[in-house]
Amino acid sequence: MSQSQKFLLSVFVAICLVVVVVVLVYRIFPAPPPSDDRVAACYALLPADRRAGVHFENGPNNTATVAVEAEEKSNSPTKEQLESFIQCLRVFIKDVRIATASQPAAPLGEVADHWSAPGQVGLQLVLLPGTNDEVLNNLRFGPASGNKSDIVAGWCKETAACVKCDPPGPTAQTPEVLVRLLPGTRTKKIAMKGSWDVPKQAKPWQLVDKKGTRFLYECEPAG
Repeated sequence: MSQSQKFLLSVFVAICLVVVVVVLVYRIFPAPPPSDDRVAACYALLPADRRAGVHFENGPNNTATVAVEAEEKSNSPTKEQLESFIQCLRVFIKDVRIATASQPAAPLGEVADHWSAPGQVGLQLVLLPGTNDEVLNNLRFGPASGNKSDIVAGWCKETAACVKCDPPGPTAQTPEVLVRLLPGTRTKKIAMKGSWDVPKQAKPWQLVDKKGTRFLYECEPAG
């Protein structure tokens, strides 16, 4: 190997190391608070060691988005801390939206449980008991990504032949959406990809047979 080749290889290795270090720093340490003093004051409500996974971004027309990573870590803020942070922002920002990580296709009941779990903030889904709770709990939700309110509004419109959402068009300030299965709906039972463990005590949204096949229900258009 010539000297010039050795030099180019050294430069390439050095660049790769810098990229790796930058990625690790970004993932391990939370981003510094924005320069706006009011936003910084709201960040102060989050303990310095509990800010992982919270990302703030200003938007046009006095709007903002708070993206919260779905993966819970030891240095992630608690649900109460996040709610205090968001309420603080809403004092001076007209529309604060809560963004969620990419939502793969999953049973509606599982999504509802996850969004109401400790550490989760923003809009929640409430499933109302009805004539066929198995279908409601295992109705396909997603795939989608973006703001929770936009995801739910789109899903409610897409599955309007099978469910009634209240309100049907949630906004960033909507705390919860009530979902009820409509009588006489037409659905199709489909298998999810992959193989699944058979739960000893299955939750309402775990339709897994003895072979490890898991199922969802898809809403079919009326008519």
